[in-house]
Amino acid sequence: MEIAVPKTGARAIARLYDEYTPKTISALRTSLPYTGPGLHAIRAGREVFTLIPGPEFDPGAENQSVFPAPGDLYLFHQHEGYRPMDVPKRFRADATTSEYWHIAIWYGRDSLPMSPTGLYPANHFGEIIEGQDELADACEGIRFDGVTDISYRILEDDE
Repeated sequence: MEIAVPKTGARAIARLYDEYTPKTISALRTSLPYTGPGLHAIRAGREVFTLIPGPEFDPGAENQSVFPAPGDLYLFHQHEGYRPMDVPKRFRADATTSEYWHIAIWYGRDSLPMSPTGLYPANHFGEIIEGQDELADACEGIRFDGVTDISYRILEDDE
């Protein structure tokens, strides 16, 4: 997967965990490529996330974790009615529902996937293998300078 922050020129490559999260990767293929606002987490620590279009199917729980390491990628899903995100509608991939999907980029230590109701496990579907420092700098920029678009696309084997 390629993750890019066009404003800064940061680009990272992630290895997807096809062996642990095949349904998650398949679901992501129906939502990506996508470019949308990268927001910094409030409760979770060093996490930047993007609300993405809902996939064509729910992959269910795969390789779930609540212990991210820098460079990990998680896919979160919160069903309609769970608790509306207090993220303005202009930042959502679908402003018509409180259900959401988001990709989380964990870029630093001492972080936990926190929601308003406590720890929230998510599908750990990949890890950054190239460009981690550059992407972490861009994520830190989002923390202090504000929302910036992030692009996600799944690379094919020949790329």
